[in-house]
Amino acid sequence: ERCAEMQVDGAAWIPDNDSLSDFWFTIASGNEHAMRIDGVVGDERVNLEVSTGGESFPLTLPLDKNFLFAGSMGATTLNVPSMEVGDEVIIQSFDPMTMSMGRARITCLSRDVYVYDGEELPIQKFKIVSGGLTSETWITDEEEVVYVKTPLGMILRKEPALRAIEIDDSATGAGLIARVAVRPSGKRPFTGAQRMAFTVSGVPAEVRPPTDSLQKHAGGDEYRVIMPAGPQSDSRGPLDNSEIYLTGDAFVQVGHPDVEAALSDILESDDEGWELAMRIYDWVYENIDKTIVMTFPSAIEVLETREGDCNEHAVLYAALARTAGLPTKIAIGVVWSDALGGFYYHAWPEVYVGSWIPMDPTLGQPIADATHIKLLEGSIDQ
Repeated sequence: ERCAEMQVDGAAWIPDNDSLSDFWFTIASGNEHAMRIDGVVGDERVNLEVSTGGESFPLTLPLDKNFLFAGSMGATTLNVPSMEVGDEVIIQSFDPMTMSMGRARITCLSRDVYVYDGEELPIQKFKIVSGGLTSETWITDEEEVVYVKTPLGMILRKEPALRAIEIDDSATGAGLIARVAVRPSGKRPFTGAQRMAFTVSGVPAEVRPPTDSLQKHAGGDEYRVIMPAGPQSDSRGPLDNSEIYLTGDAFVQVGHPDVEAALSDILESDDEGWELAMRIYDWVYENIDKTIVMTFPSAIEVLETREGDCNEHAVLYAALARTAGLPTKIAIGVVWSDALGGFYYHAWPEVYVGSWIPMDPTLGQPIADATHIKLLEGSIDQ
């Protein structure tokens, strides 16, 4: 199995008043997949330039005056507010790795020392709760991160270079996927299931799974997923706010010349409705190599490299389908794996052809089975 190597780098410039003025951030996987974000903080917003697939795209996100510059792996921060032990604050957070905004509750737990290469460094220990996930971060008086306990249970810590390369790396790559798989109790699911009931507990109401015609709330902590037999009609019925499912963004480049060119090779002149959706599905499934890629998914980059994991398959399908006039959204959640004996992170597109139909061009399911549990839907920034 191929394992991906990820490189992350970045810097920020902080004025004397501790507000973040501008920053850059890069994430790369191997030699072919790279993304860079350049950001400038303005009045109540951050203006971003996202460079991926050889092109740059603008993106603007709202931003409070005081905010946390956080990493999705729990690594933070470039501008922690001055806090004493026991203090707690709630501020907006921005994660450049996922391009997401959120709220973070920060608690100063204690003061301590961290031993690095024989030297004792004074540190503050912080608990950070964001999006229902809790991490612990140790930061020096110079605001350098030296230790992070991530929501996934992994621990990141600063080590001298020679020590770092001696540490066992068995938890990387495919082993990491197995380590973070969700292993449920109860009856064992199986790939291809047409119906599934599941319960979710211990999470805040705001991050509970969404419900729709396929994923229903059955009361309490119980939900049920039904695999549709197929589209209700090849002719699209009315869809409220259909324009939001037809427009693009910095990663789903609707109407881009490369996407238009690919469509001209994929589609027949009379393709429409479900037939059109299946034509795009078949092409994405057959032409994109199934490879773990540790970077931001970009439709035009996937067209160039012809490889990727579920994220790349999902954004490429969405870009092609929306450009062809099919309302499409991206679902993010977990899916059952017979091999892992658990659920693991996954993303897949849903297309509207009279009704919403989930498709999985990564796993080769023209209609996604009932073991797909949706936790979010929308675009990458959501």
